[in-house]
Amino acid sequence: MQSRRELAAYLYTSVRNRVINVFTKDKIRQEYAVSFAKYAEEGTEETDERLRERELAALIEKEVASLPDQMRKVFEMSRFQHLSHNEIAEIMKTSPLTVRKQIQSALKILHTKLNDSAFLTLL
Repeated sequence: MQSRRELAAYLYTSVRNRVINVFTKDKIRQEYAVSFAKYAEEGTEETDERLRERELAALIEKEVASLPDQMRKVFEMSRFQHLSHNEIAEIMKTSPLTVRKQIQSALKILHTKLNDSAFLTLL
């Protein structure tokens, strides 16, 4: 009799553990599937966004490089080195008004050149 009880207890525990394992594995699979689907949606958008940002940055660099030499130097000092108009004027041995006008001209040129290209890049 006792061996029957032991066998029944063993079988009950064994079956119970097997059922728990099946449910646990199924739950893990479902969570993984949901996580993967979410990553697939967001990861693609993030990758596309990074690619567009790099393309736009390369386009801006190209257009800045194509500015007239003096204008490009003034623009780079202003935007990349964060120098004031007075500091740039002192370095370039010119007036702050000239620096201001060159930056304005550079921005107009870049705006015109990048307006169509940047729009196409962002599509």
